[in-house]
Amino acid sequence: MDNKEMLGFCSNVIIIILEIWGLITMFSGGEFGYFIYYTILSNTFALITSIVYVIGYCCSSQKAKKSKENVNLDDEVNLKKSQFQIPHCVRTLRFMSSVCLTVTFVVVMTILLPYYLPLGNAYQLLFGGNQLVFHVIGPLLSLLSFCVFEKGFLSLTDVCLATLPTVIYGIVFIILNIARVVEGPYPFLMVYNQPVYATILYFFGILGCTFAFSKLVQWITNKFTKE
Repeated sequence: MDNKEMLGFCSNVIIIILEIWGLITMFSGGEFGYFIYYTILSNTFALITSIVYVIGYCCSSQKAKKSKENVNLDDEVNLKKSQFQIPHCVRTLRFMSSVCLTVTFVVVMTILLPYYLPLGNAYQLLFGGNQLVFHVIGPLLSLLSFCVFEKGFLSLTDVCLATLPTVIYGIVFIILNIARVVEGPYPFLMVYNQPVYATILYFFGILGCTFAFSKLVQWITNKFTKE
């Protein structure tokens, strides 16, 4: 175990604290309906995966410590087993949530901010109460921690899995908007307020960007893991 892995652990603990605070402030305001927003879902997913990561980290630390006490230094197989290693399924979950938060951050900065700026709501969007955690700090801290501090190689399968939550969210809410069950909750999902081609372009544009973000995070993470 090295300092980077310890920093990854500390970063996830901070993420847990921030996300719990953000959700508590949301609940205290009676804003339960906000769970239709990708932002809230992605931040809740990040909270869950960070908790899983912290548990996995503690279990792997204990396992590596016990293994080192009994390992034969001349036995390469046992020596490898005694090394600290976060389970790959935990890494994949953290990857998925980090990509979802990256999508949240990019959509806020490139789509929502230009939309709300003329309305005078830009400050509230970025810095109002828990929005600072949900829209800015959470995504950036999660991305930094995962790419730089949390070691482990990622495959193309992991990239596809990281794209899946965004695909599911988009399909579900487009269908719900078509059925008039909900409106939005984002302007680009309001199918009756824009041409059909605009909805299609938004969907595949965000999907393509999500896959690109996943590939970029994979490349950066694998690069830091090699080092």
